[in-house]
Amino acid sequence: QAVNIALRTLLKAAHCKQLRGDGTLICSATAGEVTADQRRAADEYLQKFLYSKDCWQVSLALLRAEEATPAEQHFCARALHVRLRCSVSKAEVRQASHESMSHEEWVETRNVLVALAQHWSRVPHGQAVLVQLCGAIAALACKMDSWDTREVVPFLHGAICGPESGLESVLATAMLLRALAEEVVTKALSIRPDRRAHVRSVLQGATLDVLRLLDQFWGAAVAQEHLNGAPAAAAAVLDAAAAWLELWGGASLHAPPQVPLCPAPRVLVRLGGGHR
Repeated sequence: QAVNIALRTLLKAAHCKQLRGDGTLICSATAGEVTADQRRAADEYLQKFLYSKDCWQVSLALLRAEEATPAEQHFCARALHVRLRCSVSKAEVRQASHESMSHEEWVETRNVLVALAQHWSRVPHGQAVLVQLCGAIAALACKMDSWDTREVVPFLHGAICGPESGLESVLATAMLLRALAEEVVTKALSIRPDRRAHVRSVLQGATLDVLRLLDQFWGAAVAQEHLNGAPAAAAAVLDAAAAWLELWGGASLHAPPQVPLCPAPRVLVRLGGGHR
């Protein structure tokens, strides 16, 4: 869907340093006031904005702004995902779209994104924004050399699911796990081939542990679904399980034959986007 004109006006004002101190701006323009030429120009601007030096800070400010609209917040979450797909650890970059980040910046970015994911997991109807944030965290996990890939899943699980976490934490963690399995194999992620192979291999080796965790989530999600009729968490768990099984399916054909496909007495089948 096209980003609404309020977002376009907002981002253009931000780029020109006309944003208020708290990162918000009230826009009165509506889609009906915009011509086709203006809309095309706005679309071109937004594509350039995704790769601009202001993209990161402006996007973070708008995601924290209470007055931002859902469309604005969704675009900004996607912007963070795009930027992280193009981020590198080296001091010099060869492409203008790439952004170099130090170790400290990687750690700070991880902490900021996890905090945002925690927040958006509790926001009603915030799932679209959460999807993009999960993608951004997954991209960061794939590319952050100093983050031991073996610790990624335990870290994210512990960060999102506390002792008194509710179903929203199950939803967020399941979405994060799905994003992680999908991000490591997507061609949209700019990453060194050796780094991608390493991350993919480590994640494939963790598949059974992830499936056990998802099995726990499934029990909690199904119990809550029967109580309140909300299937989102259960669907997210199934989507995550399917993504990890697909990732595991790309493992070496020489894997030990005694390794079970699934640690739980359930069989997951994905047919045409549905689950059984």
